[in-house]
Order: sequence, then C-alpha cells, then structure tokens
Amino acid sequence: MREKPRALPPSWMTAHQSACTSGDVCAQDVKSDDEVVEVYTDFTELKAVEEALRAQGLNIVTAESTLVPKTMISVDGDKAQSNLKMIDRLEELDDVQQVYTNLELSDEQVAALS
Repeated sequence: MREKPRALPPSWMTAHQSACTSGDVCAQDVKSDDEVVEVYTDFTELKAVEEALRAQGLNIVTAESTLVPKTMISVDGDKAQSNLKMIDRLEELDDVQQVYTNLELSDEQVAALS
C-alpha cells in the first residue's frame, strides 16, 4: 500500500524536489497532469512528506491513504462490462466504504460502456 498526498505546485519538478529536500523524507513517485500533481510515498512517510511539501509553500489539496495496484489488468468487451457491473453493485452496498480495482480500460472501452 502506498499513500498519496496531492498538491498543486507550479510544476512536476518542484513537487519532486520539494518532496525530497528534507533528508530521510522522499517521494516514491510523482505524477502530473494539467492541474494536479500526485505525490506517492510509503505509508509510514505520508505525514512527513505532507509536512515537507507544506514547508515549501505548496498547497496540499488532500493527503490520504489509498490502495494502489502494482499490476493493472486489461480485459475485453464482455468481461469489462461484467466487471463494471460488479463494481457498481459493490459501491451500492451500504456497508462498503470504498471499492478498489486494478482493471485498466481504454478510453474507447469506457465510451462504449457508458
């Protein structure tokens, strides 16, 4: 399991450098898109990395524990549809708080299943 504090720094490099400036504290991975940079770190270092990013003046939107799959699985049409139905049904259960998956769908598959 890896943790991810998310921040909105000016660039990917700023986030990565900021997450690695405090000696023992360092991010394991940094992913970026147009608006959000996600910083992944070990569960035990979440708070320290979050504090290091805040100390650098970066805006932390959320810092949360989540399960991140190490291996993604791609499936074709019918299997993708049945997996998504199962995920929807699980999410509808009152006792279920969060559903995680390692299912990887292409944009075309998502559009076809919508």
